[in-house]
Amino acid sequence: MPISVHYGLTVLIWGLTWTAIRLQVEAAPVDISVFYRFVMASVVALLVVTLVRRLEKLTLKQHGWLVLQGATLYSINFLLIYRAAESMTSGLLAVVFSLAALFNALNGW
Repeated sequence: MPISVHYGLTVLIWGLTWTAIRLQVEAAPVDISVFYRFVMASVVALLVVTLVRRLEKLTLKQHGWLVLQGATLYSINFLLIYRAAESMTSGLLAVVFSLAALFNALNGW
């Protein structure tokens, strides 16, 4: 598949995400929405790594580290984004969220 198709799919999916979040916060409580989103993503990720035989055994310490990363990089982040979606337009929300890449680059530097 040409790279332009991959790019187009990425733009399409990324663009529709914010509209979906906006619709989701109108239909269900934010905490429940984020919880279900990450449960579904976890199940899909677990299935994929199991099917491609890349699932590794982790120590208890590694599990703790992954829980901490998941909470700080994803869960809390998305809870705040979903809360913001209750009072912002999806376009503005997408612009604000895209700044995360800039902040990640600055923090990495």
